[in-house]
Amino acid sequence: MDLDPGDMPLCYSPDLKTVYVMNYSRPEQEVGVILGDYTRPVDLYRLDNGQRTRVASGIPFITLARWSPDGRYLGIAGGRQLHVLNSDDNSLDPVNKLVNLPSAVFFGWSPDSKTVYVEHDYVVNGAVFNVENHEGLPAYRIKDNFPFFKAMLSDNLFIGTVTHEPSTSETVLMDGEGQVQKSVGAGKFRDVAGNSILQVGKGDFGLAFYADVNTPEGVLLTDRFIYQCQFLPQGGIIYTTPGETGAELNYDLTVVTQKEQKTVKVSGPHFNVWPDGRFVDVCGYRTERLSLPELAVVQQQDCPLYEGEKDKIIACARGAITTYIEYCHRSNNPYDQALKQELSRYCVDTREPVEQVALTDIYEELKSRPALSHLRSVAHHLNGQIKSVEIHGDRAALVAGFSSRHAVIRSDDTDPWSLFRSTAGGWAFETAYEMIKLDGNWYVTGLSTFPRSRERSEIAELTDGFINSCRGDGPAPVRDEQSRQFYEQIRGKEIRAGQIQFWNMSEPHRSSSAEQSKFALVYLYAGEARYELVFSREQNPGLAN
Repeated sequence: MDLDPGDMPLCYSPDLKTVYVMNYSRPEQEVGVILGDYTRPVDLYRLDNGQRTRVASGIPFITLARWSPDGRYLGIAGGRQLHVLNSDDNSLDPVNKLVNLPSAVFFGWSPDSKTVYVEHDYVVNGAVFNVENHEGLPAYRIKDNFPFFKAMLSDNLFIGTVTHEPSTSETVLMDGEGQVQKSVGAGKFRDVAGNSILQVGKGDFGLAFYADVNTPEGVLLTDRFIYQCQFLPQGGIIYTTPGETGAELNYDLTVVTQKEQKTVKVSGPHFNVWPDGRFVDVCGYRTERLSLPELAVVQQQDCPLYEGEKDKIIACARGAITTYIEYCHRSNNPYDQALKQELSRYCVDTREPVEQVALTDIYEELKSRPALSHLRSVAHHLNGQIKSVEIHGDRAALVAGFSSRHAVIRSDDTDPWSLFRSTAGGWAFETAYEMIKLDGNWYVTGLSTFPRSRERSEIAELTDGFINSCRGDGPAPVRDEQSRQFYEQIRGKEIRAGQIQFWNMSEPHRSSSAEQSKFALVYLYAGEARYELVFSREQNPGLAN
């Protein structure tokens, strides 16, 4: 192969005359990742007869490439997007767009090469797409619950998936007509080599290896969240999982062979194995090429996701949110000192220009949360994306969106296969951090405080007016009797204002937008006591201690 610098060989054409390679797109845009799953854009080229032809630009890093049985179409998936390339004319079908599919994480071909069977992020049999008429149907429009083809096992025997409900799947053996012949086991099919297959569990937690589908007795390789997995061309298994949590963005790449199992730290969650099995390229914040199966570094060059202070700010936010989530999923109550010490690596209480107590707020919230005895502490995963970042000298404001996924398994359940039968749950939320730089390090000092917003200025002005009322002889600027009583308690005392937070109240939670918040919560200090002054968009302020 005559490769350009940066080329990553993806696959050969069925006649072995053409090789397809990808190379990172230039210039690249920021990926916006804080932690969890992410990808980088690539361009796809075909190399044949000494010619180099670009057939796709700016598509996500390709993690799965499979030819149709007739060798005419190449399906390429990555970054939750699926494209189908017609090798006759190099035309490219964006399947997600054509089928109105929000995500495509895996796919298989029908025996006649006309249909692509697509797996959605949360629906194993998620959609079908016809490559001839360029049309398809998402799962909710498919009336019949028929098996989906996922891979060929032999001449007239195929691997397929059936669903009993949208998120519960079973891998089966099928004939060419789509008739189920035998069940292999619960889980989501990922790869086949000979008679061996790989499967992942509910919510992508757990990786199972079946040496022979005809006598299916699986071996659980890991119970961690799986980003990507496959068989190696020269034998063995390769997969990626989340690395250590904290300020650094880390991932683990593992290779399992008959001789040994080896794990190394890498900079990204996804990879591409060369067709000849000599190397693996990692899609991350470094350009990484490792030898196989040794996992020795062949090429490595830093390609930072962010520059300068922005990188440090995002690292702090990453550490703060991962620490918070780890303690949210704990199965027992933490030691006070250990919890506060861990939080203080990323959060701090400050006094200028007003008192802000992010460290205390998070500490008190986590201390009051009950331990989740029904969850395994390792069975959760967090993705995070930046919504906005503003930097003003030694102050910054960051808003980020997160999605958390977990396997609902009791911590006293020691059966490793529970991951393949459990319920996968999760939630999505947004967080707004006010941050400060102290002694060269960034810390979170405010939660949903929005320091430079118009709403913050308005609430500060209203708070000053309330404090001035307390110092005078005017009537209480509140409506309810309880607030009037508190007003009388602090009236005439020396009062100072503390942090201002913005909240929403469908279920009380800190708002990710000052503009869309429904309430503002202000800490007032009078002597040794702390009070909470609440401003509503619909009502006058109330006071509570």
